[in-house]
Amino acid sequence: MVSPFPPLRDGVGKYAAQEVAALRGEGNDVEVLAPVACAAHHVVDLKTWRGGLFKLRRYARRYDRVVLQYQPANYHHRAIGFGRALSNFWMGLAFRRIKNLTVVCHEVEYPPRRRSRWRPGYILQGWAWRGARNVEFHTEHEVAEMERRFGATPRRVELRPHGRYFRPATDEDRQAARERLGIDAAVKLFLCIGFIQSHKGFDSAIRAFRRVPGDARLVVIGSIRSETHDARSYFYGLLDLAAGDGRIGVHERMLSDEEFDRWIIASDVVLLPYLQIWSSGVLERARVLGRPVIATRTGGLSEQTGPQDLIVSGEDELATAIADIVGEGSPAVPTTMSVGEAIAFVAEEADRRRPSEGAGGVDRALYQLEHARGVEALILPSSRRLIGRVLDLVKRVARRGLGWLLTPMLGQIDHFQKQTIEAFDALVAEQRRTDPSQYAMFDYESFERRFRGDSEALKEHQKAYVDEFVGREPVLDVGCGRGEFLELLREAGIEARGIDISMEMVLAARRRRLDVDHGDGVAYLRGVQPGTLGGIMASQVVEHMAPRALVEFLAASRRALRGGGILVCETINPQSLYAMANWYVMDLTHAQPIHPHTLSFLAESAGFSEVQVRYLSPAKPEREPITIEDDAPAWALRLAKSVDEELRAQGDVVFGPQDYAIIARVPGA
Repeated sequence: MVSPFPPLRDGVGKYAAQEVAALRGEGNDVEVLAPVACAAHHVVDLKTWRGGLFKLRRYARRYDRVVLQYQPANYHHRAIGFGRALSNFWMGLAFRRIKNLTVVCHEVEYPPRRRSRWRPGYILQGWAWRGARNVEFHTEHEVAEMERRFGATPRRVELRPHGRYFRPATDEDRQAARERLGIDAAVKLFLCIGFIQSHKGFDSAIRAFRRVPGDARLVVIGSIRSETHDARSYFYGLLDLAAGDGRIGVHERMLSDEEFDRWIIASDVVLLPYLQIWSSGVLERARVLGRPVIATRTGGLSEQTGPQDLIVSGEDELATAIADIVGEGSPAVPTTMSVGEAIAFVAEEADRRRPSEGAGGVDRALYQLEHARGVEALILPSSRRLIGRVLDLVKRVARRGLGWLLTPMLGQIDHFQKQTIEAFDALVAEQRRTDPSQYAMFDYESFERRFRGDSEALKEHQKAYVDEFVGREPVLDVGCGRGEFLELLREAGIEARGIDISMEMVLAARRRRLDVDHGDGVAYLRGVQPGTLGGIMASQVVEHMAPRALVEFLAASRRALRGGGILVCETINPQSLYAMANWYVMDLTHAQPIHPHTLSFLAESAGFSEVQVRYLSPAKPEREPITIEDDAPAWALRLAKSVDEELRAQGDVVFGPQDYAIIARVPGA
């Protein structure tokens, strides 16, 4: 496999990594050769005019098949000139002489103008493609475009679906993805994702979206591929376009594979407002993950789209398509500006920016005029822009000179960062909810029966809570277990149902003809309409929750309860050493002990009021006080009193109540 390779940030390299994984999964032995330093078996400089791609010939003899992932920037160090012409010549020899070579064509540089086709570099490039033995394209459009622009068709052409080797990087569903990203489940979410580059047309998406009324959200997220003056200015321009509209978010960050897919899964529609493109990997990822796409009519996108997708031409059609999905009105008509209004706009905008951006405020104001208001301004070259171009050139030279030294080091840093992100994601996943699989490690129902007591004993213990729920239907019993408390509520004529994460417990409760669902209590409460429950019971549940899940449980409970509703949480009392040494440590599924003051504070923070603490289940009968004769000496009376107080204090710590419950109420009627 000839391609850049991760951890190098490169779209083609990512594509190649997926193909390598698939080929190895089929039992093939695959090695990678890269034109830049990265995590490949071989690194060879192919971006030279001396030898170029023809250097592959000495490697190709060792393998049954050579697959070249072709993108010009990876194999040609110049766009034009003598060096590029020689580079194309070596590419033509490689295509003709390496018999086991298959070229996967991702992109081709075409002559910018018709007469440019007759320059030596483009003539040699057309000659190279005509001699290619096996070339795979993603769409028919790419084949036709090569014939039209170069008059060249490779000897053997095959169409390769762009997403052939794509596999989801996460198994989350839409609800879980939105929970991880903090997005409201009800809001319509439009997404622009990928490298932030001007030809992606993300500015068009922002302009179109701003014209659409209604409660929806647009997120533009990705990293800047090449740190140049123009690329950074384009990103700043996107921030300008989004300014003032709280529905739009623009985020520059490098995304892991999991996070990339998570954003697509969380979205309702993926927007591809590209100005130019051959074929789109983002479109294929959206297809794999089951998300519709709105794409512009450019390149091979029309061939890639499916029945659920939509092709548009221009911003007006894009705005109309977005408005149809939001469903809250037609897009607004763009306003026009006179010359005087345009001058006044730039002067006011530049003056507003001057304190923080200095002279750069004028450039940003002009960009805002053109891209946000649609007015094209005549801009003369300035020394500042020329300096920016010179700095770009210096950075490219420095990057090229230091690349071979720094790229391996950066690759290791990227790899370490990826491992850190994955570990953090796993930790957060563990903190967000209790893992249901832990209850399948052993027979949890038998465990409960042996160590928590039989059903009748447990019902006797829980009777004290029934009166709290009278007149507060419906009641939800979270972590209902075998259903003892649900039986007590049914006997009292109180409407109730339960939820439990252990399927064995759910089956045991259903055998008692109780209304019980299987699932995570926090997730269940999120799906309940706000203010529809009168009471929530959670007996011996919260000690199974990690901190994040506990906070989410209390917040979801407060949201689900109506005014005057009640939440009862019973748990093991960590102030009792007897309870901790026995009942707490005995259960492998316990996550943490919770102090009553902590649980009360968290309940108050979630919006509950009148939080009371009730202690239950004393470990031992109350100790009789020390008795002493009334006519005993004063020192003996004082000693007896002191010993009695000390023993009582120690008894409270060692043999204090084994359980406690908080009773938290929602303000209101």
